[in-house]
Amino acid sequence: MKTTKMSWAVATLGMVGPLACSSQSKLPQQPQISVNPTSLQWSTDVGLATFVGTSIGDSLQIQDLGQDPLKISGIFLDGGDGAFTILEPAPSGPDVDAGAQTTINTRPDFAAVTVFFKPTAGKAYDGVLTITSNGANDGGMVLVPLHGVGVTAQTLNVTPTELDWLPDSGTPANVGGAGVLQTLTITNSGQSVLNIISAQVVTNGNGVPANTFTLVGATPADSDGGLKNDINTTPDYATLSVLFRPASLGTFTGTLTIDSTGVNDGGIATIPLVGVGAPDAG
Repeated sequence: MKTTKMSWAVATLGMVGPLACSSQSKLPQQPQISVNPTSLQWSTDVGLATFVGTSIGDSLQIQDLGQDPLKISGIFLDGGDGAFTILEPAPSGPDVDAGAQTTINTRPDFAAVTVFFKPTAGKAYDGVLTITSNGANDGGMVLVPLHGVGVTAQTLNVTPTELDWLPDSGTPANVGGAGVLQTLTITNSGQSVLNIISAQVVTNGNGVPANTFTLVGATPADSDGGLKNDINTTPDYATLSVLFRPASLGTFTGTLTIDSTGVNDGGIATIPLVGVGAPDAG
């Protein structure tokens, strides 16, 4: 297991100067280390999604619950496959020198340690942040569990990538007939929700009837009967059907454009449509 040690100037947390306060006199004489929170998480369970390749920081506070100064001797990071990194404690309070030394009074003053989580894959990461000190409690050591889940961003996938109605493809469409349907499937290979913004068919060529290619159905459908606009990760999906109904003989082309919040290809899928109007079999 890889261990990372952060080297920094010793931080002293405790009383500086006369603090003759009755509430402080009730504190234990020896230094007592305390951290808050006692664990750090980056996951959707706590409403914090971290996409792969991005970095999010979270902080904890180190306090001295005793009267004598608390001296932090080291911070160590174990596990996490390199997804966790730490920053040295930041000073807090009015008694901080301008230099690198960090000196903080006993409560309510504190030192803050920031941990960054940057996942490289869509999986769970676990680590432990260890803080050592001269605290009289728990051997002066605090173990802070770290848990993060890398989330892959929503990705638009459409199959097949082309729809054709050709005589040799088994899906010919006769002139003047009811037309022939073909269906494509939309999936999301990411772990966050994919939102479909719009789907539109455009017919290529002058003088071609606008309804030569028509969107006629979506499954599952939303409350308005249109295309379902929120697709979770696989196996969730939506299907979209296109009807080809030629008004005359010849070859017709068009384009189906699907716009989404997918992070790939600008979130846009462009599906070529090619159909040949076949003679009426009757």
